[in-house]
Amino acid sequence: MNRTGLLIALAIAAVAGLVFGIYPALDLKIAAPFFDPQGIGFWARADRAFLNLRLFGTYAVTAIVAPAFLAGN
Repeated sequence: MNRTGLLIALAIAAVAGLVFGIYPALDLKIAAPFFDPQGIGFWARADRAFLNLRLFGTYAVTAIVAPAFLAGN
């Protein structure tokens, strides 16, 4: 990563840190549509299609990273 990329990444992290530092309840407001306090909690926990997509995502990331890992050895 060059210096410009590093500065951009640090600036984004600083802005995100400030926003969540000033408005600490913002993460709860963002997560509220996905949480059912009277039901099972996180609604996607009971959705089989969502769980399959989540599992596929794990395998997809592994498949993308594996060649780079194997090339490094």
